Amino acid sequence: MFESQLNERASTLLNAILERQPAMAQGRIRDRLFRVLSLLMVEKGLASADAATLKEALALVIPRSLQATFTRLEDPGRYKRIIRDAMVDLDAYYAMPREIKRWTPVHFKSDKPPSGMRVIAFCASPRKNGNTEVMIDEAIAGAASAGAQVEKVRLQSLKMRFCTGCRKCKDADFVEYCAIKDDMTALYPKIAAADAIVIGFPVYTETHCGQLAAFFDRWDPFLWKKFGSKRAMVIGGWGFPEITTYDHVMEHVMFILRIHNIETVEAVSACGLIGKLRGLDEDGKAILLRYPGELRKVYEAGRILVTGRQG
Repeated sequence: MFESQLNERASTLLNAILERQPAMAQGRIRDRLFRVLSLLMVEKGLASADAATLKEALALVIPRSLQATFTRLEDPGRYKRIIRDAMVDLDAYYAMPREIKRWTPVHFKSDKPPSGMRVIAFCASPRKNGNTEVMIDEAIAGAASAGAQVEKVRLQSLKMRFCTGCRKCKDADFVEYCAIKDDMTALYPKIAAADAIVIGFPVYTETHCGQLAAFFDRWDPFLWKKFGSKRAMVIGGWGFPEITTYDHVMEHVMFILRIHNIETVEAVSACGLIGKLRGLDEDGKAILLRYPGELRKVYEAGRILVTGRQG
């Protein structure tokens, strides 16, 4: 029914979006979309929906990562310039839009002085000294500048086995954190003792990377052996040169932290980390090192993570 209420551009956009979805999910997506679209049309007093209204509805129903479809359809020249050309041409690669967004911080008052704070940062990127790690280094430098004790752990360097779902950790008479003995054994008490946690990761295949997924699976003991509330900073980076593309992935990581009684109070995300040199420069260094003004946002967020902010 609603297809007849879409103008030509909106109908083309809808078909392009649905074609990218699994066939089994298309019906459910369509139903949710048209329900939201009908509410927007009533709100705006529209008899038919244009592409702008459809995009507004789509943004409320599907992940923002599909916005690449919008760009490809509505401005193919720009899509070619910022995506396709940057994959093969060095000048286009260096000209690709890159940005770091500092999310609106959660206002809070620190319950201890920065000099008494312990911060542990986890880098989930498999690439050493890449853009994720550069941002983490800025964050913990900001925390250290305020007097906090900081430590960084690269997940890629750990001998960490996968969670088996044995749930031994929830047994009342099991006094350890986990039945699996590997490098996680020494990390559990460090996580429990930390005042703040920094989680940094790249987005791979539409979600946070596998290293972080495996790491979070091993956090099951913290669901049963509760620790006091903590604060966190989340750092994410991705290739597509739009700064909101994977906000939903950032929010999902924040949710995982929240169910473990860790509240994210600072977050930064970076875009444009793809192309001919795969997010590096010609010297093999992280491309974000060429954007000191953007990195300053990460440093400041790391400082506020431990100093606190009056609400």
